[in-house]
Amino acid sequence: MAAAKRKCGPTDGKPLGEALKAYLRASGLDTLVRYPGPVKAWQEAVGAEVAEHARVFSFRRGVLEVAVDSSALMNEMEFRRSVLLRAVQARIQRPFVRDLSFVLRTFREESDYDGEDDDA
Repeated sequence: MAAAKRKCGPTDGKPLGEALKAYLRASGLDTLVRYPGPVKAWQEAVGAEVAEHARVFSFRRGVLEVAVDSSALMNEMEFRRSVLLRAVQARIQRPFVRDLSFVLRTFREESDYDGEDDDA
C-alpha cells in the first residue's frame, strides 16, 4: 500500500526565510547576530537574571537601546544608568557605547506551533 503523498506548494506554511526571521526575532538572537559585542557586554554587565528581563534590541549611533519588560526594573535602570553605562563600556572597546536608552516593552514568544501532533 502506497503512503499518501503530501503535496507541498507555495501556500504550504511559511517560507523558510520568514520562519527563520520570526524565530530569531522571538528568541532575541537577531540582535545578537547584528550586534554581538554590545549585546554580550550588556549581558555581562547586568547578569543573566536581569538580562532575561532587559534585552538589547538595537544599537544605533552609539546608543544601546534596551527593552525592559517591567516598569519597576526600567525605573531602577534609569536611576543606575551611569553605572550600567560604565560597566558596558568597560567590557567593550569597539564599537563605542556612548549612552543607554530604555524602553518598556513586553517580551512575547512568537510561535506557529498550535499544539497538535502531525502524526495524529
